[in-house]
Amino acid sequence: MSGIFQIGTSALNAAQAGVATAGQNIANVNTEGYSRQQVVTVATKPQAIGFGYLGNGVEISDVRRVVNQFLQQQTLSAESSAAESARMARHVTQIDNLLADPDAGLSPAMQDFFGSLQTLSSAPADAAPRQAFLSSAAILAGRFRETAGRLEQINQGINLDIQDGVGAVNQASRDIAALNEAIARSAATSSGMAANDLLDLRDQALTRLSREVRISVTEQAGSLNVYAGNGQPLVIGSTVHAWSAEPSALDPTQWVVHSSAAPEASQGAGIELTSTALQGGRLGGLVLLREQVMRPAENALDRLAAAFAGMVNAEHVQGMTPSGVSGTDIFRTSSPWVSAHPDNAGDLSLSASITAPQRLLGADYRLSRVGDEIQLRRLSDGKVIARGAELSDVLPATAEEGFSVQIQSGSLIADGDVYLIRPTAQAASQMALHLGSPSEVATALQAGLAGDNRTALNILALQTRRSLDGGSASFQEAYRRIVSDVGSRSQEIQRSEASNAAVLTQAQNAVQEASGVNLDEEAADLIRYQQAYQAAGKVLQTAQQMFETLLGLSRT
Repeated sequence: MSGIFQIGTSALNAAQAGVATAGQNIANVNTEGYSRQQVVTVATKPQAIGFGYLGNGVEISDVRRVVNQFLQQQTLSAESSAAESARMARHVTQIDNLLADPDAGLSPAMQDFFGSLQTLSSAPADAAPRQAFLSSAAILAGRFRETAGRLEQINQGINLDIQDGVGAVNQASRDIAALNEAIARSAATSSGMAANDLLDLRDQALTRLSREVRISVTEQAGSLNVYAGNGQPLVIGSTVHAWSAEPSALDPTQWVVHSSAAPEASQGAGIELTSTALQGGRLGGLVLLREQVMRPAENALDRLAAAFAGMVNAEHVQGMTPSGVSGTDIFRTSSPWVSAHPDNAGDLSLSASITAPQRLLGADYRLSRVGDEIQLRRLSDGKVIARGAELSDVLPATAEEGFSVQIQSGSLIADGDVYLIRPTAQAASQMALHLGSPSEVATALQAGLAGDNRTALNILALQTRRSLDGGSASFQEAYRRIVSDVGSRSQEIQRSEASNAAVLTQAQNAVQEASGVNLDEEAADLIRYQQAYQAAGKVLQTAQQMFETLLGLSRT
């Protein structure tokens, strides 16, 4: 008789657990990240009797989450791709709108400069055209500065986004590590069963992390180990390897990401993470945008400013003013920038100067020593343009790039030493009018020759001369190429944004279909469990009646 009571009681408990689980699902139908739960039951071990085995009812073996790990991994990857392209699209649109603005762009200012020069060449002795030319030169220099300044604002926005992204990575990593520990404690006190709500919270933290950077995840004894990019550890069990955002040692205008070489709260030198380790997610998008769009656009604008100022100045200094004084530079701009890594062991100090502005490529260069070899690498395409055992074997190669590098002091470049050379850095942001008065404008080529306008004409000829990009582009064409390149990248990124958003929606829908709560299904389960509960009660009622019958027989 006790066996029937046990069977009925276990059936009641199982049905009650089913009702409670269905109710929990219904209560969390709108809870973000909640995974549908399901009661798992198994038949209790039967009891052997003389004629065979009789069952002992049912046991609840687990209340498990309904999840599909494959779909979860697909969603994490889709989250990274969508966040990457969305962040890139936000900034590239700003760059595109800035450079392509027909009113605020550089093209109108360059046209006005050469237009005023055309007027001046027709009346080189008149004061009014000289003043108009000087004003147009000042406006052009100001337009270069304004455009560079707005690009720098966008760059600062990228730096701030990198800092925010690193903070989000660290917070999500700490959450995952804490949840790993909590899940392990939960499993230790419940026969290895982890709390479903904690597992959901950990999955949500993984989603937040994947929005910042592409991750890979491995499981070890119920805990998750999380890696970024090419295997850079973020979370190992309950240990966090924190990241930090800092100005680059070689270029303080660019913030970079460092990973601690030791666990958080421990001492250890950090290492700078390259784009290989920062793939996908918002951080990956920011780094990719800076490498493929932002820095190339800045360098191209600086190259144009340096080439324009250098070539115009070169013609003007050959001319003569009306008073017979040799011409001076019309424009003033920056000098090339050479920075040494603070950890360099050698004593070498370098400087650079522009020697052929028409040959400038708008590229940055890295001079380094690896073992016994010194290398000069062009960063825009990664090409090593010179290598050798001595500096004298390497530095002359810069002449073909439009600049030269000089040794200021010292002579030792040690193994591992690195120098960043930026020939046109800040040329646009520092471009300014050098001439102080209209009388300093040199229009003649020979003193004392009335109506001589040959210097003005020589400068004017630069407008159509294809002197840039290996003789394939004039100033205007070079600027149009900048606008076109950024516009093409902008369209490409916006298409990727739309495509990745659609893929993410599909992945989220698939996860929702597999793991989300369906109210119709839960309502059907409630009816099923209710009927099971009523039937189990009937079993107990029948057992009670049988027991009372036996008691009655025993009294007769």
